[in-house]
Amino acid sequence: MFYVFIIMTIFSVMILLYGVQLRVCKNPLLPATYHGKRTKSYLNYLGKTVMYSALSPFLCGLVALLGESPVIIFLSGITLIVSFIIIMYYSVKNNKEQNR
Repeated sequence: MFYVFIIMTIFSVMILLYGVQLRVCKNPLLPATYHGKRTKSYLNYLGKTVMYSALSPFLCGLVALLGESPVIIFLSGITLIVSFIIIMYYSVKNNKEQNR
């Protein structure tokens, strides 16, 4: 499943670059349907959260390198979902602590 690793790594780098763009640019490229806050502190938080979420597909790709059995494929999918949930939990928790 080397190809899954390559695809997930490329996807992870693209997500990471979008997070950097959110943090660095003064007027970042956001979806047309985004009607949320555009303050610098919120965009900084949003960029950090997007960059943290780039870790999830990379971990999925690393697990996919272990082999091509159905168990490894299942573990790869579970890793993607569980790591994303954990990363989002800590990102939200970190933001709440900063607002105090």
